[in-house]
Amino acid sequence: MFEQAGVDPGALDTWDDAIEAGKKIKARTGKYLLGIDKPASQADAANFFQLLLQLQGAFYFNLEGAITLDSPEAVKAMTVIKRMNDAGLVSDLAGGWTALMSSIKQGTAAVLPWPTWFGGVIEETVPEEAGKWAVRLPPAMRRGGSTAATVNSTHLAINGSSTQQAAAWTFIEYVLTRPESQVAIYRGKGIAPRPAQGLRGPGLPHHLALLPRAAQGRGLPGGAQGALTGLQLHLRLRPRPQGGDGRADQGPAQGRRPGGRAAQGRRPAGPAVGAQAGQVSRTREAAAPGEGAAAVVG
Repeated sequence: MFEQAGVDPGALDTWDDAIEAGKKIKARTGKYLLGIDKPASQADAANFFQLLLQLQGAFYFNLEGAITLDSPEAVKAMTVIKRMNDAGLVSDLAGGWTALMSSIKQGTAAVLPWPTWFGGVIEETVPEEAGKWAVRLPPAMRRGGSTAATVNSTHLAINGSSTQQAAAWTFIEYVLTRPESQVAIYRGKGIAPRPAQGLRGPGLPHHLALLPRAAQGRGLPGGAQGALTGLQLHLRLRPRPQGGDGRADQGPAQGRRPGGRAAQGRRPAGPAVGAQAGQVSRTREAAAPGEGAAAVVG
């Protein structure tokens, strides 16, 4: 869709830029910029609002525990959403996951502001669109601002009364800190490596090795250190092909939603690393068999 509309996704430095790009996409393709569960039919319907908050270093409450939904940052975040909606750039994803899967298959939106694990969902949902997607960090709320956010994250915890605490911690270190484990997770679900050394792990597709590290700790409540972005923009570069084998009419894949009702407890954990703002990486399906796809710098 970006290519059809003549829009460079790497040039979207701010959400103001994204709104203007969305207007071009809508005028030239008839497609929306992105989708939101407008009536909040699901518990996580505010994820996009939370993303815009975190890009400003804000949240639903501050470090003292006071509710901050009337803060200047919250007002600005909601204003951005209203501007998009007033311009006709936001589709309605009422119904949650089912509506989202239907939107992907029908190709109704150009941008999916979802976590890094969502790349694997796209691959499974529309495999016929291999090579037509790219990924980048979200635009900043102001020029030169933060592009790091962690939305609706999954966390690991060790029970304080457990007699196997040391073994549990060893398992966590094995899965989340070893480059080999990170590469295996990437290959299995498209989740980019968390630790810096993971970017140099054996067998890692070289398009990830080429990407610089995301800014650490910027825009996160409390100045969290070592946290890399867990939220990326998944971009549909080219529209869905017309006709085909009918896959667009199929229902959502059963048991494949990370963290969903059909697959509780299977959602991959851990933040991710992506391209710096202004850079777009072709997703791994864009590569020839056995090769990694190179990063495309806007």
